[in-house]
Amino acid sequence: MSRKATKGTKYTLTSVMEQSSAEGNAPQHAKGYIIQLLQTFFTKTNGFGVPVGSRMEITDISVVQKVDEPEEREGRVVCEVDVREDMLDVHGNIHGGCIAYLIDVCTVLPMIAYSQVAPSGWKGGTSLKIDMAFHSTAALGDRLRVVSRTLSVGSNFGFASCEIWNMTSHNLVASGKHMNMEPSKPKTKL
Repeated sequence: MSRKATKGTKYTLTSVMEQSSAEGNAPQHAKGYIIQLLQTFFTKTNGFGVPVGSRMEITDISVVQKVDEPEEREGRVVCEVDVREDMLDVHGNIHGGCIAYLIDVCTVLPMIAYSQVAPSGWKGGTSLKIDMAFHSTAALGDRLRVVSRTLSVGSNFGFASCEIWNMTSHNLVASGKHMNMEPSKPKTKL
């Protein structure tokens, strides 16, 4: 029951799962893998961030040629979300913790897309480090566009960058870098 994506179509997590398509040049199996992971993460738990994450709209999943290094490719995923009350601080602006959450979740997506197209052995895991810079703010009702790109993906580590843009005011809200690593296996004790 899949419909063909048309230019400018936006998909919420629910609609992507139903239609299993999103714009971008990533192969269907890579998009499907991302959708399957998001489905597990956002629908089978009720942990931190699930309401925000489940409202994200995936507008593009691609693996493209790097601008600065044409012999290399990068994963690129674009998501959008409207700022709602559960994302605000006491001053009515988007909370820094919510921005950290968006950077955490959204930067893993291009790592997954890249690893599905250019197998690197990376299977994801846990955040090792997230660096953020806050540039401006967003308020209730503003629409955010989160653009994430891989910097490097290896067998045990993934690195990605992210920019969060306020589509309402056309300002950069935040930028970040995320280092993700495969956790070491627990050692058995005898």
